[in-house]
Amino acid sequence: MSNTPEYWRSIVIDALGRLVRNDGRGFEDTLWLGLGDSWWPLRQALIRKGLIEAGPHDTYPRLTQQGMAYLERTRRSWQERTRA
Repeated sequence: MSNTPEYWRSIVIDALGRLVRNDGRGFEDTLWLGLGDSWWPLRQALIRKGLIEAGPHDTYPRLTQQGMAYLERTRRSWQERTRA
């Protein structure tokens, strides 16, 4: 996700954080409200990168271990940037 536009980064962090709290609906709402029509391609990219997973019978995706590690790294990096 290193090519993610900077203004998307906080939206992705917030959305993935909602999956940590088992709020799949909030995850999708956060992406949709923050990114408009771009939310679905980003959701699909998160699946392709292995950060989230969604089975054929799942209503909402789940955060993977890889996604959790990405979220933690990104949160730390974001906090360091916003403190500077």
